[in-house]
Amino acid sequence: MNVLIKLFVTAIALYFYLTHFMENITDRQYAIPHKLYLFIFVFIIQFMVNFVSNIIAKKDDKISINEVFSTSINNALLSVIAFDAYNDLVYNKYYVGLTAQQQILVLILLIIGFMASIKILELLITSN
Repeated sequence: MNVLIKLFVTAIALYFYLTHFMENITDRQYAIPHKLYLFIFVFIIQFMVNFVSNIIAKKDDKISINEVFSTSINNALLSVIAFDAYNDLVYNKYYVGLTAQQQILVLILLIIGFMASIKILELLITSN
């Protein structure tokens, strides 16, 4: 349940970020700055979400900053990879009939899907 809440909060934050601060996400001229901004934004959001989640869960008396940091970096990298996949699909005219809001939702679903699939694999591999 904790994973679903983290993904839901991330999706909402991404929606607000993409609709209000990132313009022309389909323009290939700004692809590198968009990737950089997306990486920074997702890293900050994931760091905050993971940190608050660890405080609420109170697994131990200590919070593993290394674990929170590495998870945040991994999710930020996954968001850049998902954004690159989205840009490739846009470049190949895959989303011609979609509006800008629908394209943003597709990008958010790609990012959340990448994060969820890696988290599921991680849980399957490390489960006892």
